[in-house]
Amino acid sequence: PIKNHTMAKMKYQMLPVMLVYSAAVISAAVLFVRPDGDDDYDDAKHDRLLAAAADGDYDEYKGNENYYAESPIWELSDLPLTLTAFGYLQNIVFSTIRKFRATNGKYGDIRKRFVPNNVDYVIHRYGEWILLMIGEGVLSLLIVDTANTKDYYIITTFGVLTVIFIQILKFESEPSHA
Repeated sequence: PIKNHTMAKMKYQMLPVMLVYSAAVISAAVLFVRPDGDDDYDDAKHDRLLAAAADGDYDEYKGNENYYAESPIWELSDLPLTLTAFGYLQNIVFSTIRKFRATNGKYGDIRKRFVPNNVDYVIHRYGEWILLMIGEGVLSLLIVDTANTKDYYIITTFGVLTVIFIQILKFESEPSHA
């Protein structure tokens, strides 16, 4: 049963998703190594404000309130992230279809087709992941250069409060054990 489960999951769920993820990696690599002398691609036109170079180019965006209104909703540079999101959604859909087909009674006992999840183990692993992310949040607040400005203290204070509230949400939402 476990061999059948693994082979079916690889064939009908993981392989199609990995093909989409592979296409995302290939498109990201092609976009990353595009030639610098490519006349068809204007860097200033396609840069995102958040990921733009920090060499003073921000001034051209600062005065232009219609920068985002004039830019298209989707560009070719968005293809890798679009494919990644599509692969994630495809994984959810394929998993749901497989579980629905296994539970409709047509194929007999579901235990022959699926290995059940160890719920306690999954909860524990998600808890560890959340704690790791909280620690990364604290670390990212600590490794920046300090400055004696009002903005620095406001950002740091709200960052620490955000991490504290996430920690409170995590521990208060867990069931209490005796």
